[in-house]
Amino acid sequence: MKLDDAANGLIAVLLGALMLFGAQALPTPQFIAYGPGFFPSIVGGLLMAAGATMIARRLLAGGFGPLVRFTREGSAARAALSFGVVAAALFFYIATSKWLGFLPAMVVSLSVMLLWFDRRPLLDIGLAVVGTLVLHTFFYQFMQVQLPWGLLSGYAGTLTW
Repeated sequence: MKLDDAANGLIAVLLGALMLFGAQALPTPQFIAYGPGFFPSIVGGLLMAAGATMIARRLLAGGFGPLVRFTREGSAARAALSFGVVAAALFFYIATSKWLGFLPAMVVSLSVMLLWFDRRPLLDIGLAVVGTLVLHTFFYQFMQVQLPWGLLSGYAGTLTW
């Protein structure tokens, strides 16, 4: 069974709207510029934008087709293996991030997932490095979340920008 991009986009828009609505219900602290609803609001808005983009691309490609297709394309084994790769990458990050640190553990986790799904090694590793730096900058610098330094703790002052 495969869902059309328009169906996936609609699901993303609805989940994003639900997340955005739930984030607005969280209390706003008195003396802080942003509260607990800030990050979920960003994620909800981005999810809605991604869903709307999927719907728009489907419309531009020639309108709607069947939203659900039952097909024998692909294999259940490949789908199960893909799920296992994502689960293993997440487990690797959780198990090693304190010892290795956020930066190396996230680069390895993202690289493994990107290599499995995309299979363009240079681009995938580059995206993993850039994605890790973007995540680090957002969470560590902007949101001020204490991310583990691990093996790089001696360079913590140098690697903060």
